Amino acid sequence: MAKATFPTSFRPIALRVCQHEAGHYVVARSLGFRTGGLSIKFIDFCGGYRAGSDVTLPTSLSNISEVTDYLKRRVKVLYAGALAEAMIEGVIDGEKALEYIRNGGADDYSKVRELVHIIRSIEHGLTGTDDEAQAQLDAIDRALWNAAANIVMEERAVIEGLANRLESEVKAVGEFYEISQAELAVLPALIQRFGDG
Repeated sequence: MAKATFPTSFRPIALRVCQHEAGHYVVARSLGFRTGGLSIKFIDFCGGYRAGSDVTLPTSLSNISEVTDYLKRRVKVLYAGALAEAMIEGVIDGEKALEYIRNGGADDYSKVRELVHIIRSIEHGLTGTDDEAQAQLDAIDRALWNAAANIVMEERAVIEGLANRLESEVKAVGEFYEISQAELAVLPALIQRFGDG
């Protein structure tokens, strides 16, 4: 069965989705995570896709402070995808970002919700009322969302450059495309930002 070639009208959607994945990747690296390659496969012309990058944090988690720090960094990486996806000409559309995280990034959002609950439990323990607990959850979530947005803005040029590179690989729906870890390691913009290690 022949693969469906992208019409020109689909390219902006493809680029937006590639920005999502580039956001995860670049923010992960900026926060000290080890990353693998980037991959993407579009499954329809509505922007449905499967994508990913291996993300691990090579660090000690020997005390509760290190665990909390890890969880907060992980939430920022998860939020970075939707925030980068909603970035147009260097400005993040907050409403679009919320739409993307709750719909297209639903898997990211479900992970965020679980991790924010764990962070709240570590930082506040048992709380008197449900309203108090919800206020604590909201405050943690808002702080991490805002922190992730700031990092996405700081890393804008690298995210957009990587997204353009990934999008240039994509030719058809149903095909799997990847930029390997080895290919990413020699991209000049990534070397300039992160060094050659």
